Amino acid sequence: GQGFEAAIKQVLQAVLISPKFLLRIEAGHDTDQPFRVSPWELASRLSYFLWASMPDDELFDLAYREKLYETNILTQQIQRMLADPKANTLGDVFAAQWLGFQHVGTRIWLDPIDNPWCTDTLMTAMRNESSMFFMSLLRDNQPIRRLIDADYTFVNQELATTLYGWDGIEGEQMRRVRFDDPNRGGILGQGSILALTSNYKETSPVKRGNYILETVLGTPPPPPPPNAGVLDEEVGNLKELSFRSKLEMHSRNESCHACHSRIDPLGFSLENFDYFGRWRDSYHFRTRVDSPEDGDEVAIVDDTNAFEEKRYYRNVYKIIDATGALPDGTSFMGPIGLKQSLIEKRYSDIVRQVVSKMFSYALGRQLEYYDEPAVRTIIGALEENDYRFQTLLQGIVISYPLQYKKNPFKESE
Repeated sequence: GQGFEAAIKQVLQAVLISPKFLLRIEAGHDTDQPFRVSPWELASRLSYFLWASMPDDELFDLAYREKLYETNILTQQIQRMLADPKANTLGDVFAAQWLGFQHVGTRIWLDPIDNPWCTDTLMTAMRNESSMFFMSLLRDNQPIRRLIDADYTFVNQELATTLYGWDGIEGEQMRRVRFDDPNRGGILGQGSILALTSNYKETSPVKRGNYILETVLGTPPPPPPPNAGVLDEEVGNLKELSFRSKLEMHSRNESCHACHSRIDPLGFSLENFDYFGRWRDSYHFRTRVDSPEDGDEVAIVDDTNAFEEKRYYRNVYKIIDATGALPDGTSFMGPIGLKQSLIEKRYSDIVRQVVSKMFSYALGRQLEYYDEPAVRTIIGALEENDYRFQTLLQGIVISYPLQYKKNPFKESE
């Protein structure tokens, strides 16, 4: 008895609050045994994995003809879908969430008044660099190790000159650039990751070391004990000491040593990168002196109040000690040594972490103990094919957990 407008409002309201509209719903079967998802559901699983969106006409047609169960068809579709710009969500969404660079420009930023070089466009370029780099690994079917030791990246003029000190790159457009500096290769040399793992305007070997253990290797350290404190104030005020020396003094505490002995040596190897990823060879700080001496590089006079005694400050530079070590004791020097050690000593951990993170993203849930056989099968296929990224994608798409499902457990009546 209602008019058209009132009646259609009720219909639209029912549609918009329906779980089938809000969520991806998959049909259940009247069985307590695992069963294969329908071709339509497989098309959606594939599409939301690679595109973060609904299937297109070609996928719907293959689902209608029940062709998606064929491995060769799935392999062809992976190639086709990776070439589509919609696959960029694997960099913009998956990699950004896993590696954390989605926070650059929001949670990670600097006051533009004090830091006019840190613009919105720079931070956008930082995010784009990491996203485009990850997509190049997929589309070029590169080995997983290139995540750590690649010899190229993506930059525009602002990013290249402001953070990396590279000349000869002009314009706002991001483009692929190959370089000879092995310190910059891979995600651990990118500004977005280095800014993410720093504190405001100062580096944090603790954050960087923990990032490597947790995010890159998938082997996080245990949580700190309840009585673990912050850097002692008296130690923190010792200007003549480097941050490394202060942190080493702090970690001598028995309650802190167990974790810091694993975390800090990894982070120290990246200390040549400052809090936004710019290269430096030494720490710079100012220390107050009674009067300037011969040989002082700079003496700053604070004479803002003529009635107060003049205050003098000396610029001090300390060469950075970038030696580091893996938890097993393997020592190395700087970013180059860190990356070489990770590839030589911890490559299996890196591979498993990449597999686990991407598999979890594809399934839309955390991995469980019963997913372990599928994970091992995928790793086995990677071992036979030089750990190539597209082998990983294919292994996920044809895996049992992605193609099958099981109804929630119900107690028998």
